[in-house]
Amino acid sequence: MRLPLCRRFKSCVSLAIAVWRQRKTNCYQLKNACTGRGKDSPTLPIPDMEQDPILFAILSLWLLAFGACVGSFLNVLVYRLPLRKSLSYPPSHCPACGHPIRWYDNLPVFGWIKLRGKCRDCKSPISVRYPCVEGFCGLLFGGVYILLVQLCPLSLWVLFGLSLLPSLLSATVLAIGLIAYDKKN
Repeated sequence: MRLPLCRRFKSCVSLAIAVWRQRKTNCYQLKNACTGRGKDSPTLPIPDMEQDPILFAILSLWLLAFGACVGSFLNVLVYRLPLRKSLSYPPSHCPACGHPIRWYDNLPVFGWIKLRGKCRDCKSPISVRYPCVEGFCGLLFGGVYILLVQLCPLSLWVLFGLSLLPSLLSATVLAIGLIAYDKKN
């Protein structure tokens, strides 16, 4: 017996709220109840990470990389918006010497590690905050997706789409917080 998608989602959400209020169960019991693996639940033929681990890994890694790219853009926003600079021109450059950063040095997290936190041209230090924001956003995007896969009985592709909204909202809050922190200091 297959329940309609909206009814399954509503029952899963109501169960999650009840479990959160009582706090008498863990995530695995919640997943089993939502996916129909509990004692009284009908079995629901839903693809999950155990049935398609390659797709799960590809989507998780893609979201991790996408989140790091969003984090890189957040660094641009945090630096340029308070100064009322253009977001697109000039391209990424060293804050000390103004030399443009090459495309292969501008990869989130890896470029900073490759350059050892210094400008390729003038050797002035580049703040450690850049890879931290990029890495945090990457982990946020990938982590939200993995958490949703663990908790909800929907297909991997549906959860992929659903994970973008809370991740983007959290990244927006992070950018606002960093701008406020920079203004304060």
